Amino acid sequence: MTTINEFLPFADQSNANLIPYAEWVSAAKRLTGFVSGIAKSNEMNRVWAQGAQAGYAIAKFIERTLNEDVYVADGERLADQFYRSIVQMSYRATPIGCVLTFPVHVEIDGYVATNNGGNLSQTTYDQLYAVYGTKFNTSSTLATQFGIPDMAHRVFEAAATLEEIGCYVAAGLPN
Repeated sequence: MTTINEFLPFADQSNANLIPYAEWVSAAKRLTGFVSGIAKSNEMNRVWAQGAQAGYAIAKFIERTLNEDVYVADGERLADQFYRSIVQMSYRATPIGCVLTFPVHVEIDGYVATNNGGNLSQTTYDQLYAVYGTKFNTSSTLATQFGIPDMAHRVFEAAATLEEIGCYVAAGLPN
């Protein structure tokens, strides 16, 4: 499916009528604004191109991340899409099932906050269930649930093999 992105680049060709950056960076009117009747087209083009390119980059980020249409005329939708794109990218950067540790209790949208295990619904947390399966189930885990790791009073230890990932090591020497 082809998406619609109404944000387009402006004056992005090498021969575009833009005031050179070296001149623009030190131009007084860049800081104070234009006086009526004095703005030149290459200066205005520089201003519009900066905004257009920034808008285009944000819209492309939304389009690529959410695979949704992006419209100029709906600012509230655009803000929502930008927020959802950032959240989606954060999920991509942190794999499903990854255990994050914090020195205080933290609630993060889309994450389960617990240190002492428990059971979750297989349908509500289907993506996490696809990763964990029944590896952390206990005798109290119902057939429609799956267990999550009990990390209370435990120390993370690197596994030597894939089979050891998520296994508990009993306390004692030499551990």
